[in-house]
Amino acid sequence: MGERKGFGDRATYAMLEERAMVVFHQFTDREASHLMYAFASRGFGNKNLHQRIVKHLHERLEHYDYQALYNTVQYLMLTDEKSDELWTKLMKNVEKQEDPVPIIFYYPFKMSKFYL
Repeated sequence: MGERKGFGDRATYAMLEERAMVVFHQFTDREASHLMYAFASRGFGNKNLHQRIVKHLHERLEHYDYQALYNTVQYLMLTDEKSDELWTKLMKNVEKQEDPVPIIFYYPFKMSKFYL
C-alpha cells in the first residue's frame, strides 16, 4: 500500500495499531470495519494487522450491516484484496439485505463494479 494522507499522524496510528492487535477480538463488526477503513485509507498497518482483519472478514462478513459493508468494500479496494471468497461473501450479504443499498453508502459499491 502506498502512503496516503489522512487525519492523524503516523505515531497515532502506530500506537492504535499496537492496541488494536491486542483487543481486536472485542470490537463489534461495525467497530472493526471502521478500524479497517481507517488503516486502509491511510495506507498504514503492518502485515499482521491486515492478516487479522482479513481473518475477521472471513469469519464475520456475512453478519455485516450496510455501514460495515461500506467500510469493507473500501478496505478491499484500497488494500487491493483479490480474494474471490471475500468478494463473494460480501455480494451475498448485500443480496440478503431486505433494503436496497442506502444512497449514502452507494458509491464504493458502484466503484467496486469497476474494480472487479
